[in-house]
Amino acid sequence: VEGRIKVSSVSGKTYVEELTGDLDLNTVSGKLQGSNLSGDLDLDSVSGGVKLENSNLASIKANTVSGGMHIHTPLDQEGRYRFSSVSGGVSLHLPDNTPCTARISTLSGGIKSGHRATYSSGNKRNKVVDFNGGGVMVKMSSVSGGMKLHTHGGNGLEKPVVKRQTQEERLNVLT
Repeated sequence: VEGRIKVSSVSGKTYVEELTGDLDLNTVSGKLQGSNLSGDLDLDSVSGGVKLENSNLASIKANTVSGGMHIHTPLDQEGRYRFSSVSGGVSLHLPDNTPCTARISTLSGGIKSGHRATYSSGNKRNKVVDFNGGGVMVKMSSVSGGMKLHTHGGNGLEKPVVKRQTQEERLNVLT
């Protein structure tokens, strides 16, 4: 299906696949799953879980309140990627060696990544982090939800990502 597509659900499970275009997806107290999506995504979730796999999203504007979000997509070099969370976790799953720059604002959440990172600037609540030399901007803001960047291994299996920092890197982030 192609074009401007709006899907909304309340208290139910919804599955979408092979949609292309301007995608507007909303769920309240429900579960939203999808695969093979492409185009621009506007996503809102309240007390619901979202899992989108095998997608190729040119841009993402995603908001969650008390719900988890897992999105699997490469980044478009011209794309805009913005994630906002209030008490919900956001996991962005990217191909290995994806160059991107994450601008992270959080009150009590955190970020984890297995991507090679150099901390460009920031402090405990506001950070700008370059992954694999920097690139496409990914903006993530959170009140109390965790934010994660994952990579896909060469065998197609997802690898959980944890970046162990040196003492020097930890001190640089705090200053």
